[in-house]
Amino acid sequence: MAKQKPNVGRVRNHRELAALSQREQEARARALEAVSEARVGGLSLSAAARRAGTTVATVRRYAEPALERLSSGRYKVKPDDQLYRRLRVISTEGVVWVDVRGSRAARVASEHANAVREYGLTGDESVFARLRGRRIGGVTLETNPAVLALVASAGELDAFDLYEESAS
Repeated sequence: MAKQKPNVGRVRNHRELAALSQREQEARARALEAVSEARVGGLSLSAAARRAGTTVATVRRYAEPALERLSSGRYKVKPDDQLYRRLRVISTEGVVWVDVRGSRAARVASEHANAVREYGLTGDESVFARLRGRRIGGVTLETNPAVLALVASAGELDAFDLYEESAS
């Protein structure tokens, strides 16, 4: 029996993400980016899709559970979702990939990555105050400046990207 491809809009885990072609993974990443752009920037779905380099149809295909259809027929992005994401984070165990479900965990990972970047630019340790002890995907996020300095000196922060470019 042939291996069946997952419904691309319903990727539930790393195995299903890896089963998508490179092109589908990239399209899904752009769709998730559009959802994020709409939330953070308060943009319409069509404006967010354009900014992310995709279309509303592609966003619907890969991120339908994050959308709500209005009575006018237009789509609006829900405040939160439970979509699967595979994220790269700096944890107390080192730089690791974690599997998360939902925009809230992705938001925390993004806040952490931004805090690490800001700390690197300013040296202000207070950027970690809200993140101390926070866990996502089963790991604790690293907030110790001395450890982060070691991670940076090892080159782990060079071109740090929260989302993987292809399922590894």
